[in-house]
Parts: sequence; C-alpha cells; structure tokens
Amino acid sequence: MPTSEIIAFIFKLINFGALVGGFTYLFQRKLKEPLVTKIKEKKLFWKNLEINKQALIDRQHKLDLEISWQDEYGKTLLKKIAQWDNASAQEEAALVKKMEKNAQDVYEGSVRAQKSQKMQKALDALVPIVFGQARTTLKKKYLPQDSGQEYIAKILGSMHKGLS
Repeated sequence: MPTSEIIAFIFKLINFGALVGGFTYLFQRKLKEPLVTKIKEKKLFWKNLEINKQALIDRQHKLDLEISWQDEYGKTLLKKIAQWDNASAQEEAALVKKMEKNAQDVYEGSVRAQKSQKMQKALDALVPIVFGQARTTLKKKYLPQDSGQEYIAKILGSMHKGLS
C-alpha cells in the first residue's frame, strides 16, 4: 500500500472521528437535554395516564357496586310497595265489608224499630180493648163476690206490669 493511500485513510479516520466527535459534542450540548426532557415528560405523561386509568377503573368498580346496591334497594322497595298495596287492598276490603255490615245492621235496626213501633201502636190499641173485655168478663164472673174485686185488681196489675 502506498503511503498516500495510508495518509488518505488516516485522514478519512480523522475526519470520521472529527465528524463523530462533532456530532457527539453537538448531541451532548444541544440535543441531549431536550431529548431527555421530552422522554421524561413522555414517561411522566404515560405514568399519569396509567394512574388516571387505575383511578377510573376503581371509580367504575365503586359505581358498579353502588348501582348494584341501588338495584337491590329498588327491588326491596318494590316488594314493600307491593306488600303495602296488598295490605291496603285488604284493609279497604275489610273496611268495605265492615261498612256493609254496619249498613245492614242499621237497616235491620231500622226495620226492628219500625216493627217495634208498629207493635207498640198495635199494643196501645189492643191493651184498652183487652182490658175492657177482661174487665167485662171478670165482672160478670166475680162481681157478685168481694173476692172477685181483689182477683181482678191482681190480674190487671200483673198484666199492666207485663206490658210495660
């Protein structure tokens, strides 16, 4: 190998070394810090995204539990409402039945009162007639005797007490 080639090769190596050294120097001084900062920012960004993702997953889990609890609570309330409706319907039916019975009792009481009034009027009309007939019959039978007067008085008194 001729000397000029060796010198050219050495200069090529020196040029290459200078070029690599220049790029290394330029990279270290001008590009390394912004790139490292960008990489750190990206790592921090991804870390924050992961933290936020985990927080959202935790929140979704809590919300799912809350929804499940609310669903169970809603079902419980619906059961209670159905029971209340059933109890209310039963109470209403019992109240209607009681009102019907009361109405029937009032009607029957009214009918009895009317019958009683009619009976009392009939008795009021019949008592003088019966007493008059009894008095007449007893007078005919016992008038001549003194004991008859006492007997008539006793019978009339007991009849009068029985009607009152």
